[in-house]
Amino acid sequence: MTDFVAMADGKVDDATYAWVKPLGIFAPCEGKNRVDFFREEGIESIPARVFEWTYPEASRIEIYDVKKGGFSGVWAVLDGRWVEPVPNPSWTLPLLRAYGAKTAERWPASFPEPEQVQLAFFQRPGTTSPLGNPDFGEVPVADLHTIMAIQNFKSQPVRIAPIEMRHVKIDHRVWLFSLAAALIACVLLVALPSQWTEARVIAGIALGSALAVGVTPYMVPFMTTKRGALAKGSFLPLSLAPKAAHQKTRRSLG
Repeated sequence: MTDFVAMADGKVDDATYAWVKPLGIFAPCEGKNRVDFFREEGIESIPARVFEWTYPEASRIEIYDVKKGGFSGVWAVLDGRWVEPVPNPSWTLPLLRAYGAKTAERWPASFPEPEQVQLAFFQRPGTTSPLGNPDFGEVPVADLHTIMAIQNFKSQPVRIAPIEMRHVKIDHRVWLFSLAAALIACVLLVALPSQWTEARVIAGIALGSALAVGVTPYMVPFMTTKRGALAKGSFLPLSLAPKAAHQKTRRSLG
């Protein structure tokens, strides 16, 4: 394992390290266990393939100590948009502070609530999802802009029928009553003599009323509510997704 030529020839397993140049650290990727093993054996160097990682400028990073209810955690926010949990804050925070990253004790009121950000980390990544950044690979980051876009979209007013509302259950016996009333009205319209004009008019009104009572809760959008109150999931359309604009820019530049 100490022979670089043998490693390069594939005779021993590779060891790869990332050189995070702005932070001045080397992070093992493959061959993590060799660090402790070589240290115990007194070996001072590890042959490895080293590749360089970039890192954002310190001015673009803000660190927040988030406490909300029973939740407590440290989040890093890049460019006022991308949120990533900070692991092992006992030693990563001093490193980030030494690098020059700004720290703040209070989560900004202009950002989405911490609960919404926390929920984003449990969603599937995607263009219309708040989880993930196309430029960061599989790194779990939450997009504050997408969270706010979803909140704005769900708060838009929309006209719906009562059956479309969440937590609304309509007694389907309404159909039975309206059907029975409509059948009775139809029978009266057929059976009543043509001379009984007023009775036939009343039967016609009863028929229309019965049909209206049966149809209105299911088909007539006479109520106005927010999209978030709909029974079926109201998903953010691609045209309103902040990430979609970012992807178009990447394609045009590529």
